[in-house]
Amino acid sequence: MFTGSLQVGGAERIHASLAAMFAERGHDVTFVTLDAGRDAPEIRSLLGDIPCRAVLTKPRPYPLRLMQLRGAWRPLRRMLFELQPDVVYAVLDWANWLAVRAATDLEGGPPVVIGVGSGFAPARWPRRIADDLLAKCRAAEGLIANSSVGMETSHARGINARDERVIHGGIDANYFRPEPVAAAHIRREFNLPADGVLVGHVGRLHPVKDHSLLLAAFAAMPRSARLLCVGSGAPTYASKLRRLAATLGIADRVTWWQRHEHLPAVYSAIDILALPSHSEGCPNVVMEAMSCGTPCVVAAVGAASKIVGDTGVVVHDRQPANLAAAIANIQQGPSCRARILAEFTIDRCADRTLGFLQEIAGRAKTPH
Repeated sequence: MFTGSLQVGGAERIHASLAAMFAERGHDVTFVTLDAGRDAPEIRSLLGDIPCRAVLTKPRPYPLRLMQLRGAWRPLRRMLFELQPDVVYAVLDWANWLAVRAATDLEGGPPVVIGVGSGFAPARWPRRIADDLLAKCRAAEGLIANSSVGMETSHARGINARDERVIHGGIDANYFRPEPVAAAHIRREFNLPADGVLVGHVGRLHPVKDHSLLLAAFAAMPRSARLLCVGSGAPTYASKLRRLAATLGIADRVTWWQRHEHLPAVYSAIDILALPSHSEGCPNVVMEAMSCGTPCVVAAVGAASKIVGDTGVVVHDRQPANLAAAIANIQQGPSCRARILAEFTIDRCADRTLGFLQEIAGRAKTPH
């Protein structure tokens, strides 16, 4: 299992969770990251006793960093030669290309399965370089996309594999479950009036998440409503969003938390989760909120509408008034949690992913 780091992120959390589940099922798993010393404790803890190794000991600043990344396939190849894995499952940009490059022309080298996420081309140029290198490299044996949109975007960028599957992500429904006591504590912090609605957004502060649209929509909601945004980002962008809230006259009704140690309590406290993103793959936050019993209003991006089904509302345009109306008028439909338990658990994701990895590994061992 190979990824860039174990920093906080949906893809990293799922990759670590899958690794743990594969190990629990009796498979020999080694987790490899690109850089050492960049692990978030809450993500690292998911791995338990699984051996963790890093390809690089110390990241260099740009532009030396780019040279370091482009040469990192060599130490990774040595690691693969030592470990002799049956299959490598890498996820996201540089990890994908490095895994394919390291296995190329390696005698007895393992088949590589790459994983792609969001349905948009990377905005940062170093990640675009990784995708361009991957498109020019030999095709991976397998490709897993967490949404059909992500698969289409990869194809458009020239990234393909000999065998491809769309496997939606999943979450731990035993962890993400309704917590009414913790929720009541959070709601008391907001001193909500009896008719007050608490709208939530969980996600990094980044333009792709379109907080600006959410703030504009929230400005049209009743004064009794409150908005909680949980997530961090670049300080300049965070300041820009706070200034926008002040300009819209809602600064006193918007609370910004950089993070919260126990998200199930947050999801249980909010009445509605709003996800107005420009682009997503298979958004974990929607699955997490629904597993805690909270309905979601989502933009028609990635797998968001598939996850929500008939339990929430999908907004197909980017008009603040329409988003505000969807948030204000949403009603609890069929059980959000029941839908997650039926379709989007981490166990279900692990079953499908492991089956695909075993198929790829078995095919590689079969004489042609």
